[in-house]
Amino acid sequence: MTSAAVALGNRYLFKTPYVLHIQDLWPESVIDSGMVSAGWKGKALHALIGFGLRPIYRGAKHIIVISSGMKDALIERGVDASKISVVLNWDGNENPDPAGISTSSIIERTAESAIAGIHCIYAGNIGQMQDVETIVRAASLVENEFPIRISIYGSGVAESAISSLIKDLGLKSVQLMGRVSQDKMAEIYDQADFLFVTLKDRPVFRMTIPSKFQASMANGVPVITTVQGDLAEICIDSGVGFVANAEDPRSLADVLRKANALDSEARARMSLRAEQYYRDEMSAELALGRVACVLESASKR
Repeated sequence: MTSAAVALGNRYLFKTPYVLHIQDLWPESVIDSGMVSAGWKGKALHALIGFGLRPIYRGAKHIIVISSGMKDALIERGVDASKISVVLNWDGNENPDPAGISTSSIIERTAESAIAGIHCIYAGNIGQMQDVETIVRAASLVENEFPIRISIYGSGVAESAISSLIKDLGLKSVQLMGRVSQDKMAEIYDQADFLFVTLKDRPVFRMTIPSKFQASMANGVPVITTVQGDLAEICIDSGVGFVANAEDPRSLADVLRKANALDSEARARMSLRAEQYYRDEMSAELALGRVACVLESASKR
């Protein structure tokens, strides 16, 4: 917001056009993330930030957002739809090989899971808003029904509570793996059948596409998500994963049953769709090309 204010000043003083690239929509990202209480202080801050952003939106030559839901939210605030473009984020560690992931490696991975049981991973921050608790509780509902392995990579403020919950429930299928370096992630993705993308149900998250989704698609790993809104629509429309209700262990357990019921060929097809979706909609080449077009157009005063 502060950097955008500087751009607005340059716009008025020197007629310099600027483009906003919005990754987190304020004030929702501040209020709904739990950083500020939802009481009168939160409402006052919401109004104050909203008031301050109006001239910034109005002064921008163009606005780039990362989801359709974010575009709709800006239109509701009076921003002209013609000056908003949706450019999905890309994975900063995407495979540079234009051939992508080999079909044989995907088939081999899915064939192994048909014997040992599906392997689902969570990779990222283990915080309050990530709702890893729902994953653990869902696992407790299906652990005795079919073979399943759930590996949780990462750390965060909720890690201790999650560790205690796993012990209290006596789970053998869920393991906390700790933090790993980025260079190890490709190997981890290669061993996964599904990747969890979970968040609590908050309005701001309905127009959020977490970065772990891009990473999952880039590596040909279908997702199991509880994120409602834009991400749920992508998963359903593109057939790249399953969607459960947010903060609902029973709903997530039902999705795990559906995932387990897929045969190896169906899982392989879903994996190939995931990678193809990334290349068609989210690749760095595609996204940067779209951003470049916006910047070129905006530079023409």
